[in-house]
Amino acid sequence: MGWLCACSALGGLVLAAGDAVVTQRENEGLQDGRHDVFPCLTEPEVIPWKSAPVFKVNHEPYTNTKKVFVRKGQVPPLTQLSVADFAAAGYFEDHDHEDMFEIFYVLNGTGKFAITWRGQDQHWTRTELAAEPGMFLYMPPGVQHAGLTDSGLQFLMVGAATTDKACTKTAILGGDADACNATTAFKQLHTAKVAHRALREDSQVQSGQLLTAGELPMAGGLEHLTVPPGQSYTGHDQMHTSVFYVLSGWGGIRFSMKTGLLEANTAVVVPAQVEYSIMGAGPLELLRLALHPCPRAHDEL
Repeated sequence: MGWLCACSALGGLVLAAGDAVVTQRENEGLQDGRHDVFPCLTEPEVIPWKSAPVFKVNHEPYTNTKKVFVRKGQVPPLTQLSVADFAAAGYFEDHDHEDMFEIFYVLNGTGKFAITWRGQDQHWTRTELAAEPGMFLYMPPGVQHAGLTDSGLQFLMVGAATTDKACTKTAILGGDADACNATTAFKQLHTAKVAHRALREDSQVQSGQLLTAGELPMAGGLEHLTVPPGQSYTGHDQMHTSVFYVLSGWGGIRFSMKTGLLEANTAVVVPAQVEYSIMGAGPLELLRLALHPCPRAHDEL
């Protein structure tokens, strides 16, 4: 397992040609359905765990699986919103992306990630991070990442492809990072340590910002929400499509003409300008990603 050898010592890393994954062209010709193009979602959609298709994670060793909730084309610029499920002693090899920003959010299990990035001083740094539930990693193009599990590891993966040539690995590592209208630095957070605030003075619903507007291409931000039992969270975003993922608890969501059950590992897509209300019965813990609505699809990892 090359990952173990690569991560046995921290420090600089010599990048080899071909390390980057080009999102638009990866695994061309696969016939397993992972690259099927889906129309942009214009109606609210609740996707429970049992309804999400399962695919192999297409990185070495090709034995790990993922549940895919958002497919390419449904909510641009997302390449996917999925949950990776790595068995005991599972791993994925070192790689980075030429044209994709990626988010990991650890849901369950233990393990470690190895992250390699170049700082403002132009020096490469490699570090190992112990994975634990609530860990959040933000990796722009050019940030190398690998993973290794102990007894097993499950984490949310969000990918967002960029068509802005100033935001690709080639441009960022070529010294043109300031031209990208997104954050190009690696970021690590834990939701337990992120400051939360009440959304309104009369509400117990709490919000903590993981990404602010503009940090992710074509996105209005990513927040961590807690909705206590008996409380509600009402939204009507004129500018963004909202993508929710339920981390724990249960409750319900109401749109103008339909309702849906919210429980752990359920995803929800709410197109821009659609009113909705989320009711907590659990309590309810969610992530909400705000994205610019639709024009074109990208490829999926």
